[in-house]
Amino acid sequence: MLSVLHPGLTWRPPRCLMPFAAFWLVAFAQGALIAHPLGGVQQNQPPRDAQVASNRSGTAVIRGRVVDGRTGNPVARARVRLTSPSPATRQSSMLTDGEGAFEFTALVPDFYIVTVEKSTYATAQYPDLTRSMRSRGRTFSIADREVVEGLTISLYPAGAITGRVFDAYGDPLERAQVRAFRYRGGRFQGLGWTQTNDVGEYRLPRLEPGRYVVQVRPQLNQVTKSSQPDSERLPSQPLPVFYPNATHPTQARTVTVKRGETLYGVDIFAGEGVPTIVSGVVIRPDGEPAASGFIQAVAVGHGIYGGYDEVVGTSLDKGGTFQLTLPPGEYLLVAQLQPRLTPKPVASSGDLTGVARVVASGHRIENVFVVAGAGATVSGRVVFEGGTPPPPSPGEARVPFSDDFEAPGCRLVNAKVGEDWTFKVENLVGTCGVSPLSDFGAWSLKAVIINGENVVDRKVSFEIGQQLADVRVVVSDKRSEINLIVTDDEGKPTQEYVALVFPVDKQRWKFPSRFMRTLVPLIVASGTAPRPESNAMNLWLGRMVGLPTGDYYAIAVDDIDSLDWQDLEILERLADSAVRVTVTDEGAIEVPLRRLSFADVMR
Repeated sequence: MLSVLHPGLTWRPPRCLMPFAAFWLVAFAQGALIAHPLGGVQQNQPPRDAQVASNRSGTAVIRGRVVDGRTGNPVARARVRLTSPSPATRQSSMLTDGEGAFEFTALVPDFYIVTVEKSTYATAQYPDLTRSMRSRGRTFSIADREVVEGLTISLYPAGAITGRVFDAYGDPLERAQVRAFRYRGGRFQGLGWTQTNDVGEYRLPRLEPGRYVVQVRPQLNQVTKSSQPDSERLPSQPLPVFYPNATHPTQARTVTVKRGETLYGVDIFAGEGVPTIVSGVVIRPDGEPAASGFIQAVAVGHGIYGGYDEVVGTSLDKGGTFQLTLPPGEYLLVAQLQPRLTPKPVASSGDLTGVARVVASGHRIENVFVVAGAGATVSGRVVFEGGTPPPPSPGEARVPFSDDFEAPGCRLVNAKVGEDWTFKVENLVGTCGVSPLSDFGAWSLKAVIINGENVVDRKVSFEIGQQLADVRVVVSDKRSEINLIVTDDEGKPTQEYVALVFPVDKQRWKFPSRFMRTLVPLIVASGTAPRPESNAMNLWLGRMVGLPTGDYYAIAVDDIDSLDWQDLEILERLADSAVRVTVTDEGAIEVPLRRLSFADVMR
């Protein structure tokens, strides 16, 4: 998850890991999701540009042209890249000539993707690149001595949204931040930002086709200690707003961008209100004020992906004091110190963190104390259930934690794992959601026992100085398995589908989640089946493993947008046409599905 910060700020709010998940990625889940079965590398360089050298030469050739999708005119000096899912086949690239032509020679038999990039144009791909899930991994194959020619790849200008931003009095706002969001799984995902110029104009470029919400965040005048107002309340200032003038994204009006389209006149009038001065001090674990450090105010809520949609920060002043000017809303104040920069040693060898919550409502907030210290320490053991021998310990590892907009502020950390699978995780801070991973090779996560309670599907808060011992992470070699048998309109088996399996319990419709799965079958040439133990084999066979036990909906459609499947309203519609299945860990189950048209399901 990427956060879009105020211009000039590069810090992102800290996120922590659950102790019971911190070692799984290295221990069990290394490698690509789809390991392509074919080998092969490519060699030689076309005369127009350099290619990456490879181990051996082939005999196949790919030729084509790049043209403007609107006019049909050739596009010169477009960057053309030839890639393959096969790890043995390296990337090659070149520039088109004056006629828009390109040529790759001495290619080995393999599956390939041609990608084209050019300034002011949206990225294009052959096979055609769309937002649909099936198109994302689509390739084409070439055989030994085959000449593939006549490829025509059309470039279209990238979509854009333009307009002007005004204050409540109709005057243009300069240096206001403007951002575009797309709706995703009950929250809004930021996809780009820009600033207004001296006459309030903005342009959000390089947008893919879709529906967007546009937000404006005017630049607040930060009040310094030398410019304190005489009264308790500050003068009113322009405040954030969603197009055309909503305070919450769910109340905003969406705008639809078509391929290559520029929307003009999306003008926004910023709100007007009174910001809040928040001041206080950051205290070290020994009770002394912090000598140096940084503090950020992280806006919480709005359903923005990741739980926050703005960061305002400042360095700590002498004596650990700070002052921030914030628009109305709820905030996390997150202070970070580095012990090596403090005058007195402290117990922790890592960064020190302090967190406090404030609600800005226009009135001054003073004497906020943020106590920084080492985060929680969690120790315990991984318990393996079943007859499969445990794997070797990874020693130390880290796994990304769930981006949960209801629980912002988690920080990534490493877990130290002993040879006997005892582990220790230090400096955990924040309220954390649940790891979305459930399939760990030969084992599935069964339970996480903290203080006698299984918290595997709950949020856990970690506090400064907290000590949690005897944590048990229980994994089992008994895994659920679903084998999808999908047929087309004529009742014939097909691999041209997207399958979705999601829980009957709507409270678990969150993203990412170990209860939500999609599957796009891997289509390979005859005689090139993946290795039986590979993840690619599961995709090839239409197999899902490691889902938690329970009741689910299962459905197969011809295709679906990569964001639509995380739209809660669309899931409601899909559930009406889905098959209901019960998943257990007592053995594999077969689920026959008839492939449906996504468009028909949505009618």
